[in-house]
Amino acid sequence: MFNGCPYEGGYDLKLGTNDNGRITDYEKIRKFAGFKHALVFFGGLGGIESIIEQEEESGAKLEEVAKLFDIY
Repeated sequence: MFNGCPYEGGYDLKLGTNDNGRITDYEKIRKFAGFKHALVFFGGLGGIESIIEQEEESGAKLEEVAKLFDIY
């Protein structure tokens, strides 16, 4: 999902959201003020983790899902 970014330099804000994510405070969000290109990823009923499990090519580990995003 990140490799297909049409913008030079990629996304400067990657936001992942689902039931397994953490509540984010204003200060963390504020440090991304002025972003140009954002990716917002909704996990669906099974969460982002279930999608990662199905994507064998990604090589991502379930316990590291939060590290894929700036805000999760």
